[in-house]
Amino acid sequence: MIPLSTAKLTFFKSLLAKKYRYAEKMFLVEGIKMFEEVYRSTFDIVAAVVLAEESEKISSFLPQNADFPLFVAKKEAFQQLATLHSPEGMITVIRFPATDNFGKMFTDIPPDFVGQGQHFLLENIQDPGNVGTILRIADWFGISQVICTEGTADVLNPKTLRSSMGAIFRVKVAYLKTISPEFLALFPELYAADMQGTPIQDTHFSANACIVLGNEANGVSKTVLQQAKAFTIPRIGGAESLNVGVAAGIIAYSLRH
Repeated sequence: MIPLSTAKLTFFKSLLAKKYRYAEKMFLVEGIKMFEEVYRSTFDIVAAVVLAEESEKISSFLPQNADFPLFVAKKEAFQQLATLHSPEGMITVIRFPATDNFGKMFTDIPPDFVGQGQHFLLENIQDPGNVGTILRIADWFGISQVICTEGTADVLNPKTLRSSMGAIFRVKVAYLKTISPEFLALFPELYAADMQGTPIQDTHFSANACIVLGNEANGVSKTVLQQAKAFTIPRIGGAESLNVGVAAGIIAYSLRH
């Protein structure tokens, strides 16, 4: 293991900021579980940083033929890279894939996202934890594509990554600058989760359904509702609303049954 230099620490630390993640086309994930997820994926590992006090334990999880540098850091330096109060002692630096549209902002959706199975479209969902939860749900139910508006939280935000539990390595994500009526018209079967919609049990989703989930406070926009088939998860008790991540799980189950 190589001692972590000040220069490497400064560079890796910069990747905690969205601006530098996208400029350098790299991001960080925390923990052994996330290392195992990325190691099994098609993403390239740039480096790994291990907490000195945990190095002996963590070394048993590492591949013997690793082709990336492994740095060891003292607690003070390591905590500058970690976002958890009590971090697990490993951080992995990952490079954006070079062969797809990962990390790009589109003015129009890539052609391979239209008419290819069921999608979630996240319209201005601002909580990173909610976005990560939805990615994890999509991964569980085999929904391989998620489209996000520009106002949706960054999928590479550390909180999003933790909530996604590795789904980012399997679910294709694209970001859109704006959602126009012309863009929405690309989807032959567009559905929107809305309190005033048809009960979900009476809604028949197509094999190429695009499901729009709206902002936590404001819901789905009027632009979308004018072109989509609105549906709702009927309320039985007294709660005012459902968390959007919880709603996504119920909807994903309904898509598959």
